[in-house]
Amino acid sequence: MIPALAAVLAVLAQAPAHGQQRAAVEPWTWSLYDHGAKVTLAHEVPDTDRLSEVFECTRATGDIKVSIYPGGDAKSAQKFETAMTVRDPRFPTFVQTGKLTVTQGEQNAAVTVAGKDLQTLARFGKLCGA
Repeated sequence: MIPALAAVLAVLAQAPAHGQQRAAVEPWTWSLYDHGAKVTLAHEVPDTDRLSEVFECTRATGDIKVSIYPGGDAKSAQKFETAMTVRDPRFPTFVQTGKLTVTQGEQNAAVTVAGKDLQTLARFGKLCGA
C-alpha cells in the first residue's frame, strides 16, 4: 500500500495547484468585436460570462454605452450603465492614459487599459467616432 500512496503523491506533486490552474484558464483580456454597425470593446475572460467592463457603440455615431460589472460577472445583478461620447473630453484622455473613472449616481468604477490594449482602445474610438 505504501508504494501506491507514493505514486499518488508523485502525480499530485506534478499537477498545478488549483489557483494556478484557474489563472491559466481565465486570462482577462480586452477584446474588440466589430459587427458592422455595432462595435464592442469588452474586458473579459473569453468564452465565459466573466466581464468587468463593456463599451458599445453604433459605428460612426460617437455615442458610447458603458456597462460596468463590479463583480466581473455578466449574470450578476450588480451592474451599472452610463453613456459618453467620443467628443467627451474624458474619452481622448482615456485613450491616451488608459485610465477612466465612470460614475453613475453614487457608484464609481475605475477602468484601466494598459500596454498593447491601448491600441485596441484607440481602434474602438476610431470605429465609433463621428
